Amino acid sequence: MSIPVVIVDDEDIDRYIAVRAIKGSGADCKIVEFDAGDAFTDVFCDDEAFRDQIGEVPPPVLVLLDVNMPRMSGLEVLEQLKKKFDAGKREPTCFVVLIYTSSNNANDRAKVEQFDFVKDYLVKPIDRNIFKAIFEKYYRWEIECRENCGAAKAPDAE
Repeated sequence: MSIPVVIVDDEDIDRYIAVRAIKGSGADCKIVEFDAGDAFTDVFCDDEAFRDQIGEVPPPVLVLLDVNMPRMSGLEVLEQLKKKFDAGKREPTCFVVLIYTSSNNANDRAKVEQFDFVKDYLVKPIDRNIFKAIFEKYYRWEIECRENCGAAKAPDAE
């Protein structure tokens, strides 16, 4: 099964580099790109659009989120995700949110740390070896997701 990966970054070159590094890691991934935070949250908040563009959940969706973007920053995206999680509209363990940014600013890090569903804070550039390590952790997150989403049940015997 392909790992669903969503890249939310306003910079074409950064999305390109991330896609190349992901593919270079050797992991089987379905990659979906968004060039703005609001474009991602529009899909995230619409069940039909989400299924059409990203797929069914679980497995957990790996989200690479830039912090500094126009229109809607990564921090504003995190606020929208939190609202959806808090309302019970999405299961947070079914999303592996990684901050993927050029900002090594301590204030940005502190703001991100307020969101307990963010798994890591990665500073660009990220290479295939970092993605290999992320995908090794992914399978642990997948088990947690399946347990919390009720998908870990064995299929009915025929």
